[in-house]
Amino acid sequence: MAKQMRSPYLAAILAWVIPGAGHLYQGRRQRGMIIFVSILILFLLGVLLGGIEIVDLKNVKAGAGEVILIFAQIFCGLPTLIGFLIQNPNVSMGVGRGADLGLVYAGVAGLLNLMCIIDVLMPVSQGDSHQNKIPAKG
Repeated sequence: MAKQMRSPYLAAILAWVIPGAGHLYQGRRQRGMIIFVSILILFLLGVLLGGIEIVDLKNVKAGAGEVILIFAQIFCGLPTLIGFLIQNPNVSMGVGRGADLGLVYAGVAGLLNLMCIIDVLMPVSQGDSHQNKIPAKG
């Protein structure tokens, strides 16, 4: 008998607010903890490299690539919101390699969390694996 997963829609909301929380809600604790630690470390490395100002859209003055990365950070949920709330409005984002790398790290963290949100929306039952779908040669 297959284990029934909890609501994937509530899991997706939880996964957006706190990375990994959707997997924890569905009972996939190990995956949830790995996701939480990985995405949080990646996001914090971005903030460490570029400063907390990388989270605010007003600091982006260049091309569309930076805007896309800022919007990608939104998928990190609560870490992005906290970063947005604690920054100093009188400080603008620095320029140079550190700021660019920080923006990329935080944006990639958001995109990875988006993939994790999709993962909680499409749970796979334990009996349904890719190997079971490959026909046996005979």
